[in-house]
Amino acid sequence: MSNASDSDSEDAECFLSVQELKTWKVTDLREWLRAKNLKISGTKETLVNRVYRALTSGQESGEDDGIDAVTCNIQDFELLKDDWKKIDTLDIPPLQVKDVDNYFHYQKNPTTGTRISFDKHMIKAKRFCNENFIYDIFYNKIDVDSDHCYFKANCLPSMRLKVQVGNSGQMSTFYSLHVCLSKKTGYILSGHCNCKAGDAGFCAHVGALLYTLEKTKNSCTSDACQWDRPRPIARKPSPKRVKDITFAKTDKDKTDKVKPYPGAYKPSSCDNDENEFLSEILDGLKDIYPTCVLYKTLRTECSIDKFLDTYNPQFVYRDTVDLKSETCKNVFSTFLNDMVITMDTSKQLELSTRGQHININWINARSKLLTASVFGDVCKRITDKPDCLIRRILNYDVSQQNLKVKSLEWGRLKERVAVKEYQINHLKTCQNVTVENKGLLVNPNYPYLGASIDSFVSCQVCGCGIVEIKCPYGSDKDETPWRKRQPQQCALDVKFCCELENGKLKLKGNHKYMFQVQGQMALYEVPWVDFVVWTTKGISVERISFDEALWKDMLFKLNSFYLNSIIPEFFSCRVKRGKTLFLNEKLLKNHKLI
Repeated sequence: MSNASDSDSEDAECFLSVQELKTWKVTDLREWLRAKNLKISGTKETLVNRVYRALTSGQESGEDDGIDAVTCNIQDFELLKDDWKKIDTLDIPPLQVKDVDNYFHYQKNPTTGTRISFDKHMIKAKRFCNENFIYDIFYNKIDVDSDHCYFKANCLPSMRLKVQVGNSGQMSTFYSLHVCLSKKTGYILSGHCNCKAGDAGFCAHVGALLYTLEKTKNSCTSDACQWDRPRPIARKPSPKRVKDITFAKTDKDKTDKVKPYPGAYKPSSCDNDENEFLSEILDGLKDIYPTCVLYKTLRTECSIDKFLDTYNPQFVYRDTVDLKSETCKNVFSTFLNDMVITMDTSKQLELSTRGQHININWINARSKLLTASVFGDVCKRITDKPDCLIRRILNYDVSQQNLKVKSLEWGRLKERVAVKEYQINHLKTCQNVTVENKGLLVNPNYPYLGASIDSFVSCQVCGCGIVEIKCPYGSDKDETPWRKRQPQQCALDVKFCCELENGKLKLKGNHKYMFQVQGQMALYEVPWVDFVVWTTKGISVERISFDEALWKDMLFKLNSFYLNSIIPEFFSCRVKRGKTLFLNEKLLKNHKLI
């Protein structure tokens, strides 16, 4: 050997680095491995890594088991300290795709000892990785002196919503798994999953975690700059229509990598109907895939025209009419008393408004009601002039509808993440917990009130309740905005909705969110709400019980505002036209009404 023969002893070989081993020839590497009775197949880089692992692990002889077994004392996963942290790219060892491929290609059956290949598991693992089945990845370094580390994560089932995990027969909505890697080389030491095939560590879920770690470690931001490269000579394919696209699983290389762009692109805002494009998409889905979740969520055959007609009066008063007169008050009272919403109409409305802010039915229905999000504004209002609040409740500010408020966008973006994390925490103490999305609910007992909740919870232990998610955004002027703090740290700010009580978050009794959740419980007729505060640093869950005394006080104020402000606007449309709802004495004198 050219380089190996230059070493004075085997002790000197132990200090060789990977870079030094790369100077060896392939024939020298294979001769060294053959002398150690190790496998000699593979590329030069594979051979270099194999020699380096053999040197650092003290492996000198023995029959090759196909995965270059490393003799080291692996810390038992069950005995690990509770020192887990969110994954960081710097924590991931130098794991490569070919390392994971070899992990599945060259194995022995743990029962018979014969060589076996887990190619099918490997293919499924790549698909799970590409489709983001893996989530909540945590890292444990064990200790500073340890030469290996652990990663644990959860994996979504591929076929069912709930699956049997472990040997106890317990049902869960996810699989729990972990892998052990060498810190220096990224060598896969072990793996385990609580699925039926996960004891040996070669199931598709373990593979998906390994591929996800490699994908995270070698992200595009760590590659060389690509934007300054010259344009390729071959012309790239043009955009295609949806009907011309071949849909296939992500692991099929034959799929054309072309995005379904619209046929006619118009960068400016829509002049007429801002929902025209969405309507066209839904019409296309109806023709080609009417059973997909997106179509069933956003487009239902149920019409809410009958519901909307309930709130449309038969006539409109002139601008000279005093809406505070006894005659008008009697008309408004009769209109409210005749307002009837049946249980069937309520159920149909809830189904027709799922998807909430991306559903035009939801937007139209809310413009006729006092919804739970404004209960606090109505109950705490001080001024006698309701015009500004009416304009906001009835959605008159068209110019404000398309504005992207950072806090609102942040809440919508992170709501699903918070709900999933809440469900995982709830499953730790209860079983058979289901979380369901809902639309706009109108309780037939209160036909002028509505509630759009984040999620409806059913639990065998706790019963039925509501989840209200708050993802505080905070001000970027602060050194650390709310979204980047622990929920308990947010409570130190007097502007925050919660306060600390015995080290836990508690919603302030006079905050508008308290009026919101009490209204939701009253309309849904449930005894509790789990008030969730989620930030990037943690989650807090407070169970709030229904307060009947507070609700009675709220109901009186809500009824009064709807009767004396919203219904008069229905009969006049003055605020909508930029006028004052109620005439002052000067205007009344000019119209000779007093």
